[in-house]
Amino acid sequence: MRYMRWSIRVPRLLFAHVKGVARKERWAVSDLVRMLIVLGAAISWLKLRKQENLDRLGEIARLGRMADMLTDAVSHKPRTRIYPVVRQPAQAGRATDVFTLILPVGYAGLIEAYAATNRMSKSNACEKLLTIGLITYLTAENALLQAIQRVAKQAEN
Repeated sequence: MRYMRWSIRVPRLLFAHVKGVARKERWAVSDLVRMLIVLGAAISWLKLRKQENLDRLGEIARLGRMADMLTDAVSHKPRTRIYPVVRQPAQAGRATDVFTLILPVGYAGLIEAYAATNRMSKSNACEKLLTIGLITYLTAENALLQAIQRVAKQAEN
């Protein structure tokens, strides 16, 4: 299986939360980040209910794969996309950390297509998916703990 290595920029506060969860759950940070991005992507793509949005994402993913095949056939230079960095005034001075992310090629292509569909950089797309994944993970963990507490109270009675 082939993998792609990306360097993504993550807000320091978000990364501190992820590292805290990784420490508490005894995960490797890189594995947890990868899992949270996959979880966030699954939740985000389930929201693409309009058929036109799904078709657009699929078309961009197919075009990206064809471009990769042509690039591989013509030369051995990796294809790079340059996105303009547009920062909102409120985000101009926010503290970030650079994190190296390793993803399977197919999944990386889907994230690139998602980023292109939403007109954002890969780094911003990964940050968004990581945030959604972390919120989903912590919400599910909280629901599980509440269910365990209810069962424990019922067992006492």
